[in-house]
Amino acid sequence: MGGPLGIKAGEYWAYRHRSKWPLFRAFVVDPGPHYDAMIKIMVHDGPARGSYAVRRAKLPCKWDDLPAYLETHPEIPRDLEATFPPDLDRHEPNPELEVFLLQEELIRRVVRAEMERGPAYTTKLAFTVAEAAAATGYSQGTIRGEIHRNNLVASYANSKAVIRREELERWLSALPNDAP
Repeated sequence: MGGPLGIKAGEYWAYRHRSKWPLFRAFVVDPGPHYDAMIKIMVHDGPARGSYAVRRAKLPCKWDDLPAYLETHPEIPRDLEATFPPDLDRHEPNPELEVFLLQEELIRRVVRAEMERGPAYTTKLAFTVAEAAAATGYSQGTIRGEIHRNNLVASYANSKAVIRREELERWLSALPNDAP
């Protein structure tokens, strides 16, 4: 089946994936029914590997005519390594700046201990669901679920759930110690 400007299914054409990349060999799957149609191609090698639907401008010449095309277009890169040289100024990471990942359970225990000690939260009289979640280490969904099951009592101000500090402390103390 022929397509616009002589592009036929089953042919190999040069494909320009990006303007600063070299040309890749592309297999034409479907040239489309008219000149402005998207041309379906497959690229099997290089970083542009995959299936694409492209415009005619992305296929500058047949793969067999590539050397002649490159002679008349010196601005097109010839290979990827020349285009993107390896980074020689790469620095090794500083071991003093290592970040230690804390497990979620450990964070919750620390937050719960701080909450049980109380002095840091004595000035706060009530929490919204988001603030209660941040203060306890539980998700907002968990807090809302506990309110829905009446395990945590909330008051409502303009349809917004507000949890008193004493109620939040009571709920935390009622949880088992190994609860996540």
